[in-house]
Amino acid sequence: MVKKSEAWKEIPCLEEVGGKEWQRGDYHRVYFNTDIMAQGIDLKLDFYKTGNISYAELKGEKISNNQAKKLINKMRNTKVWFDVADGEFSIKSGYGYPDINIEEIKEYPFNEIIDYIKKESIKKKKEGIC
Repeated sequence: MVKKSEAWKEIPCLEEVGGKEWQRGDYHRVYFNTDIMAQGIDLKLDFYKTGNISYAELKGEKISNNQAKKLINKMRNTKVWFDVADGEFSIKSGYGYPDINIEEIKEYPFNEIIDYIKKESIKKKKEGIC
């Protein structure tokens, strides 16, 4: 967690990791797309020219194309963001579903995604990129 008064300072590094800043009304967030989520869980994919998955690997182990497709679909229906107002990461999965408590997630590796983003952001700071 980042101090609320210091949260805005995180934006450049979060953007370097791949986040996109968004503001509307009282909302000020940095969103992360499916590509960043896939990197966060160490999901590697190859595709046919048709766009279908030809090979999938999760954490160095081959998984079925069907498993990979399910993971990708779950990620596409998931929003991961850093809330600049409160200095915390949040996740919402699926249209109309309530916010998910990160600590309670068992079936889907949201913690790994958040940890990856935090680690990469710190790495960018140490490299002097942001």
